Amino acid sequence: MSGVEFAERMGTPDTHALYGTVLMFSALAYLVIAGGWLLLERRDGASAGVHKGLAGVSAVASVGILVLTVLTGHSGASAAWSGTTAEPATLASPAPVQSTETTPSATATPTAGTPATPTTEASQTSADYTMAQVAENNSAASCFAAIDGNVYDLTDWISQHPGGEDRILALCGTDATSAFEGMHDGDQRPQDQLAAMLLGPLVS
Repeated sequence: MSGVEFAERMGTPDTHALYGTVLMFSALAYLVIAGGWLLLERRDGASAGVHKGLAGVSAVASVGILVLTVLTGHSGASAAWSGTTAEPATLASPAPVQSTETTPSATATPTAGTPATPTTEASQTSADYTMAQVAENNSAASCFAAIDGNVYDLTDWISQHPGGEDRILALCGTDATSAFEGMHDGDQRPQDQLAAMLLGPLVS
C-alpha cells in the first residue's frame, strides 16, 4: 500500500510525522556532536575537560535519539493499527432525478440548534443546486458540498470516511473543491465513490 492509499484509508498520521521530523533533525545534530567528539579524541591538543564535556553531551544525545526512535515507531504503529481498515460500505444511490421543469422552493433557514434538512423539492425534483442551498445543508444531519461544479450529498459518507468524521463535517455546506483535489487529485477510487453521491450541477 502506498502512502497516499494509507492516508485515504486511515488519515494522515500527524503525530507520527511530527516525531519523524524531530528525529531527523535530532539525528543530524547528534552526528555533528559525535563527529566533533571523535575528532577531538584523535587529537592530543584538546583539554581533558573538553573531551569529557563532549563525551557527556554525546551520551545524553544518544539516549534522546533512542527515545525519539521508539516514539516515532510507536506513533506510526498506532496510526496504522488503531483504526479500522475495512472497506467502506456500499454507498447508497442518490435519489432519482425527476422533472427539471419544477422550480424548487427556497429551503427555509433552520433555527439555531436545528440541523438543516433539504426540502423534498430540492433533493428530488431539481437537478440544479445553488451555493445557497449547499450552505443550508451544513450539518451531520444533512451535509451537501460543492466540488468541481457539482453538488454532492455526503451525509451517509460522514460515518464511513476512513480518515474520520471531522474531515467530512468540515466540508458540509461549502465549496470543497480545493480540499478534495488537494487530498485525492488523480486518485480514481475517491472519484468513483464521490460520483455515487452526486445530486446535480451547481448553478449560480
